[in-house]
Amino acid sequence: MATLHLSESVVAQLRSCCEETYPREACGLMLGQEIPREGKGPKRMVVQLHPARNLNAERPERRYDLDPRDFIAADARARAEGLDILGVYHSHPDHPPSPSQTDLAGAQPGWSYIILAVKGDGNEGSGISQEYRSWTLVDGAFVEEKTCVC
Repeated sequence: MATLHLSESVVAQLRSCCEETYPREACGLMLGQEIPREGKGPKRMVVQLHPARNLNAERPERRYDLDPRDFIAADARARAEGLDILGVYHSHPDHPPSPSQTDLAGAQPGWSYIILAVKGDGNEGSGISQEYRSWTLVDGAFVEEKTCVC
């Protein structure tokens, strides 16, 4: 299985984006490169995030609908910079960073899915990022993916 590598600056951007969007779910795409390794799963290097708008108007605090225009822009940006879209990140406001059935229904094989928990800090509309975990789809189910900050 792949290991997802994130720089400290990417983690800081992930936390910032998810805190700024609280109490709504934040979402976006992860751009980077997948490097094959002999005898091990590939090394998936996230080099930048591409934040996206959450178009879910019905329950934006519990669901996200990634704006297709943002996906197209992220794809164009990745191609121009010689990168790939490695997956999606989103937040779970006031919930653990585990995938829901809705997350599973929208997942694509081969992608990484980072979920970051954000907890309200007692001030209205303000949250603090907590732990994050990464998931990948294997045989129709999510399996936790190893992450490395390096």
